[in-house]
Amino acid sequence: MGAPMVPTDRRRPDSQFQALVEHAQVGMALIQEDRLLYVNPKYCEIFGYSRNELLAGMTQLELVAGSDRGFVASNMAKLLGGALSGAAFVFRGVRKDGATIDVEAHGAVMKIGDGLAHIVSLMDVSDRQRAAEQMREDAAQIRALLEQPVAAIFVIKDDMTIGYENRRFIELLGYSSEEVIDQPLLDFVAESSREAVASAAQQLFSGSAPTVQLVTAIKRKNGTLVDLLAHGTMATFRGRPAIFGVGMDITERRRAEEARAQLAAIVESSHSAIIGGDRDGICTAWNIGAERVFGYGAREMIGQPIAVLVPVDRHGELGDQIAKVLSGGDIVNHETVRVRKGGQTIDVSETISPIRDSSGRIVGASAIVIDISDRKRAERAVLATTRTIKTLTQANQALVRAASEEGLFKEMCRVIVEFGGYRMAWIGLAQHDADKTVLPVGYAGMETDYLALAKFSWADNEHGEGPVGIAIRSRKVQVSQDIAGNPRMAAWQVEALKRGYASLIALPLLDGESVLGVLSLYESKPNAFGSEEVQLLTELADDLSYGIAALRARTDREEGLRRLERAMEETVQVVASTVEMRDAYTAGHQRRVTKIAEAIAAELGFSDDRIRGLRLAGLVHDLGKVKIPAEILSKPGKLSPIEYELIKSHSQAGYDILKPVQFPWPIADIVLQHHERLDGSGYPKGLKGDAILLEARILAVADVVESMVSHRPYRPALGIDAALAEIQAGSGTLYDPTVVGACLRLFRAGHLTFE
Repeated sequence: MGAPMVPTDRRRPDSQFQALVEHAQVGMALIQEDRLLYVNPKYCEIFGYSRNELLAGMTQLELVAGSDRGFVASNMAKLLGGALSGAAFVFRGVRKDGATIDVEAHGAVMKIGDGLAHIVSLMDVSDRQRAAEQMREDAAQIRALLEQPVAAIFVIKDDMTIGYENRRFIELLGYSSEEVIDQPLLDFVAESSREAVASAAQQLFSGSAPTVQLVTAIKRKNGTLVDLLAHGTMATFRGRPAIFGVGMDITERRRAEEARAQLAAIVESSHSAIIGGDRDGICTAWNIGAERVFGYGAREMIGQPIAVLVPVDRHGELGDQIAKVLSGGDIVNHETVRVRKGGQTIDVSETISPIRDSSGRIVGASAIVIDISDRKRAERAVLATTRTIKTLTQANQALVRAASEEGLFKEMCRVIVEFGGYRMAWIGLAQHDADKTVLPVGYAGMETDYLALAKFSWADNEHGEGPVGIAIRSRKVQVSQDIAGNPRMAAWQVEALKRGYASLIALPLLDGESVLGVLSLYESKPNAFGSEEVQLLTELADDLSYGIAALRARTDREEGLRRLERAMEETVQVVASTVEMRDAYTAGHQRRVTKIAEAIAAELGFSDDRIRGLRLAGLVHDLGKVKIPAEILSKPGKLSPIEYELIKSHSQAGYDILKPVQFPWPIADIVLQHHERLDGSGYPKGLKGDAILLEARILAVADVVESMVSHRPYRPALGIDAALAEIQAGSGTLYDPTVVGACLRLFRAGHLTFE
């Protein structure tokens, strides 16, 4: 017999709408005073009842789970009152067989006789969680079909003119109903979409496709385009074949999808490692940057525990990080150690944040990981160099104060261990007995009983084959970076490792053609002695050798002082080269600034000693730049505000490095203040006037002149005339007028030039 006809009196839907609702793929019902007056086949299918059973006096609420009945009744009442028109809500429904289902309802109100009735459309959304991504697309299409207040509903007659449209369709187009009805559909379709729309209509009218779906662009009256997701199926309109269409404006969604795609592309192409993980610590996302940092490809890592990137001794740290993020916390710029493919450890900076789903529940974590190995190596090199400078400075003072060899040996070892942080230090003198014994005469540090148990010789035999004996025989520095793996340490290996000695350096003490003995330093970690540290320790050994010879010969202490000052200046030169090796564009900058500053100081009548202090400060005034990433130092374009603030931190960083070193001059304070300005506009402290050391005011002027005259990655050299004009313009406000005057005189008289 087919589907029963819906009565056409005012209590039932209009007959023109009958075909639409009978063939709809969603459940539809007409409800008045809680009684079901009409249900379509899909509605019966959803709840498992026949049409007769549902229309035999059942109410909508009988199909609702008890816990949701109050909620559904409230929403139905709101629909009648106009407070919920067009809105959707989800409730738990009860099928005839007792099974509960998730039902999404959409409602509208129509007048029947003197009363109001609900027009309700329903969807069974129970499978939504099992197919979340697919259901998101399907739900968008279904809602577009059913939600009359929000979906554009239209009928296309077999002559391709518009036979019916709802209010939303009119709103989308921006025309009045009179301007749309009986007009050709393609007049409202963007030219780029007309062929696709015509083809889809042809498929439906010819019967080659029961339903079609496409995204098309429609033209609004004001000329703008709207992206419409359209779904069409065949129906009957006024006795003739027609297309029943439902459309939804997806313009914003497409923009959002494009934005998400762009964001995904940015994430994928980022040089930083961007990693996603679930609550169990399993990798779920892995970009090209992660492959670059860790060496693993996405196929190797996705699905694997993120713990494979973490050293075994830091698994506890990883557990703490996961716990913090899963509780809603963030981890920002955490510096730690991770493991590359192949086992190599790297220094990294991690920023980790929770990932939340649409309900706000934390489902995992995302991490941005930056490889900072180069920076950490530079920092460690600076720390090691600073440590050695401190040791060298204190050792030099011990040399000056020494009144006897015994006192010198004892004090020198104490200083090396206390200020250098070495695990143990000892001095041995080469004896000229039959066994060529090396006699310990001074020592300090941990487990010094090692010297009583170990036997050292500089003879070419078993006890002279270690670094100590070879250093004396060869007159060259000997370094054992790994005592455990050095076969030449076999005679001392067990006792050394027992006391925590992992590496050592043996420095010969030379006096002309003769060898006085050896200075030996031990560290608790392997590979502890870098090239710069070895160079500085060699200078220390040379100074110690000189001190021993001086004491023995009772030479003039003044010569010792001059030698120490030269060593200090050479040491500062080594530190200065650390900065210039990282920034090719400013190579030589510190030396040129120093040359200008020395000339200005001499012009102002500084003493030789005071000029010497200014010279040392000038040579290291940009030392703090070792903590600035090299790519920022050499960036050819304009710095961002964050990058500029990082650059500005270099004077404070330089001060922090130099502060522990006890120079005879205020070197650290001069470095700290060399970017201060007379009017307080400088950094880092905003000091004014005489609160700024005169040496710092001299360096400020010299720094500006040299910087403007020299080429920079972000601009060409500006020339000496522009530089002198700048300091003259800022004289009295930014720069000390006395210093500016001296600088101008020197350049204008030709006493200072740039080659």
